[in-house]
Amino acid sequence: MSCFNLRRFQALLHKEYLQILRDKSVLWAAFFLPLLLFLIYGYGLNLDIKPVRVCTVSPQQTDPLYQETVQALSGSPYLEHLQAFSLPAGQSLLKAERCDVLLLVPTAAEYLHGRGFYAAVNGSAALQGQLSRAYVEGALSLSLQKSAGSVVPAGLTLPESFRGPPLSLNTRAWFNPDNQSVFYLLPGQFVGILTLVCNVLSSLMIARECGRGTLTSLFARKVTAAELLLAKLLPPLFLSLLAAAMLLIASELLFHLPVRGSIPLLGLTIFIYALSCCLMGLWLSALVRDQFLACEYAIILSFLPAILLSGAIFDLRTLPWGIALLGQILPPTYAVQSAKICFLSGGSEVILWRNLGLLTLYALFFALLCARAIGRLQRGK
Repeated sequence: MSCFNLRRFQALLHKEYLQILRDKSVLWAAFFLPLLLFLIYGYGLNLDIKPVRVCTVSPQQTDPLYQETVQALSGSPYLEHLQAFSLPAGQSLLKAERCDVLLLVPTAAEYLHGRGFYAAVNGSAALQGQLSRAYVEGALSLSLQKSAGSVVPAGLTLPESFRGPPLSLNTRAWFNPDNQSVFYLLPGQFVGILTLVCNVLSSLMIARECGRGTLTSLFARKVTAAELLLAKLLPPLFLSLLAAAMLLIASELLFHLPVRGSIPLLGLTIFIYALSCCLMGLWLSALVRDQFLACEYAIILSFLPAILLSGAIFDLRTLPWGIALLGQILPPTYAVQSAKICFLSGGSEVILWRNLGLLTLYALFFALLCARAIGRLQRGK
């Protein structure tokens, strides 16, 4: 049995280097595609609605409570105030989608006697309706706290239930104080794009040799499975790490995404995860032996789960238990969790080390599968 030969391994690496230079599509897939996806996700996947158009209706336009409400809505960059002089006119604006929220404002006297605000939101877009309601509630709560007793008309006695200090709840969003959705989404999309690049690049490596019929000649020259595995692994891994570095720079320059956690642990997580993804792509390449099918399987089995089942967009607790369990088994889940910790919270390093250990186990598992698949190719099976 042939042992590992360094000169033969260097010749294989040189061959892969020349192949990448000849096939420019590899460089496009390694650098142009991830940057394009990163820009699309960064600018396109934005859950921040600005501005939310709020149409107010009140029986008395000069009422102090109405004036306070208009001032609160007009002073927020997230809200745009519209005014309707009757309820049918406001309903027409809502039906025509010229406003997002129809807000009925009671008079100060009605409010103090228990009549509250009434808001109708456009429920045809559920997420937009929820965010619009949250924006309006936040603006109104701040306005009512600041105005305190200024909306009480002269000569009006407060009911017993309104006496004493009002209950207030002050909240603060840690790790993302401005509630920018791009900060929440980009770490997960970074992992998803890295998954795509690693798997697509590596899924072509062995399948290309099978399609051209050159794999048999390599084995005829006594190339070992270890030499072939390393020679096919290192180029896509190197290109993927360069793409990851490019995306990290773009996230800082374009979106100002912070890195609050450990930079060495972030780099180590990226390396181990990219290694496991490249090994998975090589395994698919050796298993399928067709470039088109290998690339297709790499996208379906790696990229889509990395986006949909990893917690990058949807919290796994919102999914049915069977699908959530599947998400907990997949390696992108732990890469996404570590990325969010390193980028945003800078949380416990115990979690980062635990996830690193799990990702290392996945890398070893896919390395074993690759070795077995290449061994079968070497034996002509």
